Amino acid sequence: MKWKVGAALMALVFVVGMIPVVLSAGSSGSLTSVLSGDHEIVMQVDDKRALLDGKEVTLVDDAGSATPPRRDESGAVTVPIGVLSEALQIEVEWDAAGKVATLTRDWTTATLTIDSNEMAVTQKDVTTSVVLPCAVTTSDWAVYVPVEKVAEMMGCSVKILPAVEGDLIVLSTESEGPDEKALAKLTEKALALCGPTYEMVEKNALIVRKGSAHAIVNGETVELEAAVLASGEVAEGAPAGLWLPVSAASQLTGETVSYNESKQRLEGANSKVDVTVYSVDEVPYCQVALLAEAAGANMSLIGQYTVGVLTPYDWQNDAAIAERLVASADALPDVLPPIPEAEHYIALTFDDGPTGGEDGVTMRLLDGLKERNAHATFFLCGYRIKDFNVMMDRYLAEGHELGNHTMDHKNLTKLSKSEVREQVDSNNDLIASYAGQPATVMRCVGGASNDTVKAAMKESGMPMIQWSVDTEDWKYRDADRICSVIVNEAKDGDIVLMHDLRECTLKGVLRAIDILSERGYAFVTVSELAQIKGVELEPGVMYNNFRDS
Repeated sequence: MKWKVGAALMALVFVVGMIPVVLSAGSSGSLTSVLSGDHEIVMQVDDKRALLDGKEVTLVDDAGSATPPRRDESGAVTVPIGVLSEALQIEVEWDAAGKVATLTRDWTTATLTIDSNEMAVTQKDVTTSVVLPCAVTTSDWAVYVPVEKVAEMMGCSVKILPAVEGDLIVLSTESEGPDEKALAKLTEKALALCGPTYEMVEKNALIVRKGSAHAIVNGETVELEAAVLASGEVAEGAPAGLWLPVSAASQLTGETVSYNESKQRLEGANSKVDVTVYSVDEVPYCQVALLAEAAGANMSLIGQYTVGVLTPYDWQNDAAIAERLVASADALPDVLPPIPEAEHYIALTFDDGPTGGEDGVTMRLLDGLKERNAHATFFLCGYRIKDFNVMMDRYLAEGHELGNHTMDHKNLTKLSKSEVREQVDSNNDLIASYAGQPATVMRCVGGASNDTVKAAMKESGMPMIQWSVDTEDWKYRDADRICSVIVNEAKDGDIVLMHDLRECTLKGVLRAIDILSERGYAFVTVSELAQIKGVELEPGVMYNNFRDS
């Protein structure tokens, strides 16, 4: 059944000089001519399907454009006036010139203006001003109003469920609305029609991804014994799908599924699943699909079959949910390459980046480091991330460390403690938005620090990293000199300062890596170097090097 809501009103929103339009019985596409008595409508945010008096309807205008409920930036639920008109028998008069809508029901009149969050309500010749949670807006020719306050003022009941319960809006012409038992039935029927929300799925799902030793369990990230693998990584001829350590069976399902090692079975509350187990590096693996079977959950592979989702909900036909699930899985950290074995270790660090796009200095530097199995720490400036961010997903995936070099490259010693924290914390938020996690270490601009800066960094949880070898690449801009400084001055445990800004640094550092690799050196991140030397990094503490002496 197609329910066309308020087509005449929506089509005339921006027609200047149009005479007032009254949406009432007989309007184009209107159902008000056949509606009488009490009614209720159940809708879901961002879904054009709805239940009107228990029957399925579709929220579209005459042109076939969807007009579903929405949430604005503040979280307030907004609904087209046409929906209120048709479902709750509210007359709507539209003043196109003034962009003013007048709503009338029984003895109540409400006047709303586009882009205003104030509503004038008249009852028994007394007019009061009501502040709305958000402004009245227009979208796709529909006029959207904050439904909760508007419907209540018109004498109707409103019930809004949070996203984790379905993001449903239940409107009723009865002032008290459905009781708890009736509401439960309405909710069940509406979810059967509209499907679950992303929040419902995530809060009741196991999400794993190939290449990550982490998983999302009911919205929380947990660490696994080993990484999730694809069938080809487990054994030749292994059944297709994703595989994970069998030790995760109980860990990921809240003890509802366990692994019986002697019988090689996954045992759930209502099932016993025979398991084919393959060992990888002495870690036994089983199919994720078998875990789903034992847990009695739906199993789906998405994201080019690299992401597995186990959930009791049927969401597979919702592309928007699939996209968000893949994004959540992509944010899980990859298993980092192991620290290479070597006689000596140096931490290479780069300040002031990133630089350039797909063919820029930073991207080509990452290519060169990857070819040489060298790790580095990049101290990033937020203002540059905003301009250059195509490489942000590579840093962690290729074993590098994210460092914080402030949002605006300011001298922190000239700022108050709150300003210092703002420079660092806001940059961490920006870094995390692109890379999936914030920086783990920070470096002061110019190395300038004082007690205020150290106190701020202790609060922000950031170890402070200086350097012991300065290439002065910013000053001399000479690839041969940069290479010479690194090769002749950097020793085991040193931290080398550079900037991924210019071609000279790219050429000089890669040449130095090739020379020192032949001499038994390996190149690691700052945190890896500290780990190798047995140093535990502490927030607010400054480190210049990790030499044994």
